[in-house]
Amino acid sequence: MKDHKPIGQTKDAGFQIGVRKTFAVDRDKLWAFVLSKKGVELWFGNVATELPYHQPFRSEEGMEGLITTLQEGSHLRMKWKKPNWEHFSMLQIRVIPAGNKATLSFHQDQLISESQRAEMKTHWAVVIDKVGDRIASL
Repeated sequence: MKDHKPIGQTKDAGFQIGVRKTFAVDRDKLWAFVLSKKGVELWFGNVATELPYHQPFRSEEGMEGLITTLQEGSHLRMKWKKPNWEHFSMLQIRVIPAGNKATLSFHQDQLISESQRAEMKTHWAVVIDKVGDRIASL
């Protein structure tokens, strides 16, 4: 009998979660919004300047980050840490073209437990709904 792994548990990167949604906007518009000050506030918090590449940064709310990969118009990968966490996870944000629409995807790994995975699943679902609300009003 095989051991049963919990949902979202990886072989060597802890737990992971992915949340995605397609919006009726093109990729460039969605990408620009996600990296705008108003967009960043939704998924990271209030940051005084543009997000720096390869330099640690922090939001006013205490979120910590470090962008390790940036492919303009497509995706970014970053170390990401909530204020009450002792460790960093890895967060990837992608904007994927889908005809005249675009899909926003949040994928997070290196989470330490099933409960942290559940917490982040709820978190990213709320964020993606807020992005949808803001995109609709642009």
